[in-house]
Amino acid sequence: MKPIWLLDIDGVLNCGNRTAPTHLPYNYLEFQQRASSSGRQYNLIIAKEVVDFIDEMSDFFEIVWCTTWQADANIIGKRIGLKEFRWIDKSKIDSPYHWKRATFEKLQEAKHPILWTDDQIREFYNYPAKVEFNNAKIIQPYIFEGLAPRHLEQIREFRDSLSAW
Repeated sequence: MKPIWLLDIDGVLNCGNRTAPTHLPYNYLEFQQRASSSGRQYNLIIAKEVVDFIDEMSDFFEIVWCTTWQADANIIGKRIGLKEFRWIDKSKIDSPYHWKRATFEKLQEAKHPILWTDDQIREFYNYPAKVEFNNAKIIQPYIFEGLAPRHLEQIREFRDSLSAW
C-alpha cells in the first residue's frame, strides 16, 4: 500500500488569487470551473510545474483529493492533465465540520504514512505551526501562492524519508 497524500485544491493547487503570483518561477494554467455543489463559477490559477510534480509523485503516493470540491476535483484534475484520484466524501465522515482533520487522524491511528497539504490546517483545524508526527507530514501553503518550490522540496524529502517503508 502506498503512502497517502491528502491534497486540497484551493490555496494548495489553485493559488487562490485573482492573478498569478509573479514571484514564483511557474507557468500558470488559468480557467473557469463551475462547482456542482453551489452552481457558482470559480476562477482557478494552477501552476503547470505543480501539476507535473503531482503527476510524478503519484508513482510513490496514492493521491487522494481532500477538498470541498469533492467529486468535482477529478473534473479539475482532468482539465489540467492529472489522472483520476480517489476523493474523500465529507458526507460520510462522522465529523462533518472537521472532516479533513478526522480523515488525517484516522489514517494516523492506523499508522499509515501520510502527507497532508491544506492552506487552512492551523487556522481551521487547530494544529500548531510546528507539530511532529511519525510517518506523517503536514504542509500549509500560503493561500495566495499555493504549493511553492520550497514545499515541493519538503515533499521530496518526506518521500525520501519513507522510501524504506
